[in-house]
Amino acid sequence: MQSAPLPENESQRLLALQFYNILDTPEEEDFNEIVALASRICEAEISLISLIDDSRQWFKAKTGLDTQETHRDLAFCAHAIHEPEIMEIEDAQQDERFFDNPLVIDDPRIRFYAGMPLETRDGYRLGTLCVIDSKPKYLSDEQRYALRILAKQAMKLMELRIKNQLLEENIKIRERLLSILAHDVKGPVSSMGMMAEMLAEDPSLPSDLTAMLTEMHTVSVRTAQLIDNISEWAHNLANGEQISGTDIELSALIQEVQELNSTALSSKNLHFESDLQLQKVVAEPQMLRFIVRNLVANAIKFSSSGTITVRSKKLTPNRWQLEVSDQGIGMSEEQIGKLFNWQVRYTNLGTQKEKGTGLGLLLIREFVRSHHGDIRIVSEPGKGTTIQIQMQML
Repeated sequence: MQSAPLPENESQRLLALQFYNILDTPEEEDFNEIVALASRICEAEISLISLIDDSRQWFKAKTGLDTQETHRDLAFCAHAIHEPEIMEIEDAQQDERFFDNPLVIDDPRIRFYAGMPLETRDGYRLGTLCVIDSKPKYLSDEQRYALRILAKQAMKLMELRIKNQLLEENIKIRERLLSILAHDVKGPVSSMGMMAEMLAEDPSLPSDLTAMLTEMHTVSVRTAQLIDNISEWAHNLANGEQISGTDIELSALIQEVQELNSTALSSKNLHFESDLQLQKVVAEPQMLRFIVRNLVANAIKFSSSGTITVRSKKLTPNRWQLEVSDQGIGMSEEQIGKLFNWQVRYTNLGTQKEKGTGLGLLLIREFVRSHHGDIRIVSEPGKGTTIQIQMQML
């Protein structure tokens, strides 16, 4: 038996699959109707909408089969996602890849298989719509055409499903955003800025302290402006308006963020570097500024030495990736699991006992998702953290 090799873009493919938030969800009639129709048109005993996870194939919809999932190593569909078109096996017993596969030897005793990849707009093949039979056979041209069309409809259902989920989430968070930004964040920031401005006017203070207070005031003013912009975005969202993107030079944005955090970087003796393979992106500027500022601020907060690194690269013509890494205290899997809970608003103290609200990553995830993207965190206690976001050009 030959297990399918991993696609070259496997890590990005799995992120795309996770974005659709469909694994291990209950049956849905719309998907069930697609496999029922595929089975009837192709005159096949079994039809499946199969999604290939890191270690399994899981069936969103199925007819003619009771099993909910199988190991990826056994999956015909894991081979099919390497193909841009239908992969058709007339007789699995005569195919060197499958003749000794347990799914061929034992139930469901696969002989015939045809699978059409479920492909995203960015070219990631998440799984297949497949038809299976216990007798050798082949599809007619009309049946192949129907299988292609039904696979496209299954993918459109997945896209519609995630759009509806995102819309529901946006409706739920808009009141939280407005309330939190108006009261929990902007008030203290503005007060801090006013206090710093008043203290800086004292002529008896040392020049270095005056400069620090002036910088604190500048940062607080910029932060308050950013909060106003985000609040305006929340109002626009509540009114059903769509966000729009503009061209953004990443190098200028990264430099701005570095300058804003220069005092914090210096106080912890941290080195800051960037590796921007992608220089220009199309995004909502205030959201992207918030994302980068918060990711860098968090990296500084949880580091006491080492380097903060910002990287960017293009994944596809319409999709790009930003990554912020540190060599700080890191997080356990349990801690990571609590980061995106609005009710808990989980946060840790920084290396210099800095406090937080637990809002930064929650808002970042919402802003990233509004760019049709998602966020991934890789961390280990004592070895630092890497936060990776992937977004679509607006």
